[in-house]
Parts: sequence; C-alpha cells; structure tokens
Amino acid sequence: MSAGINVQAKIATIDGHDVTVLTILNGGKSVATVKYEGAVRSIKVNEDKTICAINLEPGTQINDVYLVDSMPSGKTLVIKDFNDKLIRALGDKAERLNTDYISIDRIEGKILDVSLGSKEEPTYSLKATLTRGGTIEVVPHSISKD
Repeated sequence: MSAGINVQAKIATIDGHDVTVLTILNGGKSVATVKYEGAVRSIKVNEDKTICAINLEPGTQINDVYLVDSMPSGKTLVIKDFNDKLIRALGDKAERLNTDYISIDRIEGKILDVSLGSKEEPTYSLKATLTRGGTIEVVPHSISKD
C-alpha cells in the first residue's frame, strides 16, 4: 500500500463530452472521484504527501484548483472551492488583484505558493496556509507583484 495522497487521471466520454476523471487515493485507497470538463494542468504535492493541489484548466479563462488534505485523523478533505475560499481570505485586497486565474505552484509543508492573474500572465504571487477544517488563510505581507 502506498502512503500519502496520489491522484490518477483518465479521460472518459460522458454524455458525448470528454471529461477528466480524477481518482484521489490516500494510502492506496480511493477516497474521492472528481469529474471535470477540462484538462489537468498540473498536480503539486508536498514532500510528505499530505497535501495535494490539482490545477484544472477548462476551456474558459477562469480555472479551478482542487486541494486535498490528508488529516492526522486519517480522514481526507477534498476542497473543491479553493478559488472562492482564497478570494474570501483576501477580503478587500481581492478587488485590487486579478483573481481570474489562480494556480498553486508549490507546496511546502502546509504553505501554498499561489499565483494570481490572467491565463497568459500571472501578475501577483502570495503565500497561503491550509488550517484544520479546510480554512485558507493568506500569510500576512506575502502578496507581491511579479
């Protein structure tokens, strides 16, 4: 049995549409299946394989990020609304930043390196943390213009 989080992706045709089907595994056991009309742009996993970010890219300008957290209790939390949670965590700052395109570029421990901007060019970067229960918090003073 493999330890930590792994993601398997395959393309399936459902109702005449090509769909990416992601099977999320924790410790070798399937814990969630995600069906997505679009492509997987990248998958980032922290060193101990307890957090995984799946950067998804639909045909539109706005993308989605799914975040998977393997909790100490043994449960797996799949956060399908990472983009919305990050925008809420930014508060008033979100109005000044281009949040159309969000990507998790790297994960170190529970610190997420996030890029914001447009599909063509990220214009800001920041650090965020994942807390218990799936809350996203922006690290103070971590927003920088690229």
